[in-house]
Amino acid sequence: MTDDVILNDVDPSPEVIHRWAYDENLLLIDQDEDLILGNAEYVPMLLQLAREPDCPKNDYCLSIVYYCSQIYLLARDRQQCDAIFKCVDSDIDTSPVTSKWAAAFRRAYHQLITPRALSHADAVSLAKWLLVGDYCHRSFIETGRIVDGFYEFKCYTESYNGYLYINLGTGAWQQSIYHSPLQTIDASPADEPEPRVR
Repeated sequence: MTDDVILNDVDPSPEVIHRWAYDENLLLIDQDEDLILGNAEYVPMLLQLAREPDCPKNDYCLSIVYYCSQIYLLARDRQQCDAIFKCVDSDIDTSPVTSKWAAAFRRAYHQLITPRALSHADAVSLAKWLLVGDYCHRSFIETGRIVDGFYEFKCYTESYNGYLYINLGTGAWQQSIYHSPLQTIDASPADEPEPRVR
């Protein structure tokens, strides 16, 4: 058994990321590598590595892309979401490895930039993908709470609770880690990096 090598690199170059992806015993940092790589600037390379069948960390690379895109969509961070959207090309759309992610990301991204009314089933599907997706080990429920037209969804583990509120009439959403009364959420398209809450 080979000991892990920890690089302690919080700003890895493409060369370092490639080397890391092909070496199961190489770590960028001791823990939470996904937080370092969870930035839109790394998404193109992670998508490429995810599609390389010989890459030992290909599934891990794809899981980071899922996590990164979900976090930015939940936060309604238009700048980061736009950067990720620019990475989605025909190779990503047609690859059996990345096509499912690409379709889900496109759907949520378009809902972010041009919100439209959602059916209850579409809101549940969107909430589940944003809060849990294909890689998070979290439970998901619709709580049954409806406040001012916003339906409440919850994901949770033993140590974490996350909430998402979706207005079916406007298609707007807002996340929270607190179970608290809802504020009025601006239902306009996300055109700023931060959500506007009044």
